[in-house]
Amino acid sequence: MLVPAVLVAMNVVYAVLGLSAGVISDRISRTAVLAGGILLLIAADIALALLPSIGALRLGVVLWACIWG
Repeated sequence: MLVPAVLVAMNVVYAVLGLSAGVISDRISRTAVLAGGILLLIAADIALALLPSIGALRLGVVLWACIWG
């Protein structure tokens, strides 16, 4: 039931962060971008797997969308 809302939220975050993530990736090294992405992925996975509330779901979705942004 929440799948469409999750997809909309992910696309909104992706659209908002897309340009700024591109600017940041032009200014710092590829290794730092990769490390930041891995840390975001770990944080998103922990939020989605272990935290038991709707707020944690929102946090996990936003963090997960940041990875794609």
